[in-house]
Amino acid sequence: MCEFILERRREVAAYVKVLAIGIAILAIELFGAWLSGSLALASDAGHVFTDLMVVGTGIVIAMGELRALTARPRLRLVGVWIHALLLGGVALSIVAEAIYRIEEPTKISPLPLFVAALVGLFGNFLQYSVSRTVKNRTQRGIHVHIASDFACSLAVVISALLIFITGRHEVDTIVSFVIAGAILAFGLPAFVPGEDHRHE
Repeated sequence: MCEFILERRREVAAYVKVLAIGIAILAIELFGAWLSGSLALASDAGHVFTDLMVVGTGIVIAMGELRALTARPRLRLVGVWIHALLLGGVALSIVAEAIYRIEEPTKISPLPLFVAALVGLFGNFLQYSVSRTVKNRTQRGIHVHIASDFACSLAVVISALLIFITGRHEVDTIVSFVIAGAILAFGLPAFVPGEDHRHE
């Protein structure tokens, strides 16, 4: 029993660190999006925001196990559907803004875009390093979301380099569409029956 309690406490501590890093990434990417005018970076920040819900749900589940909450499965289900709604809302808003920018192009500043995306990339690596200390299905689910964040941040870094080299600002809009697709591709499989993030 003592080992179980210690394991859950370590799990909560790890998820709190992952959550704190995610909040820092979100703030930096939003500021970078404001400075650069980048929709791609704002899209990545939106992706980070939705994934913070997953981490928060992981914290609630682990704390529920510590306190022997019988409502834990219900809490997980509520978290899953809130996350699903956030994913859909963020993806649709990205697509809507990207379509608008096709008609009204926006000039992008590649330097703040590159720096903020690079910080996000490093932050995703830190999140992975912290969360890998936990060994259960919830952790594996969080790793999927961190991997998707990493992929999106990498895409934004590459887009900043392409904009700097080619001067083609529409690259940002194209990458925004890609990120919207990635949000759905990485996120929606979590809501298929039998793929919930249960502890083993």
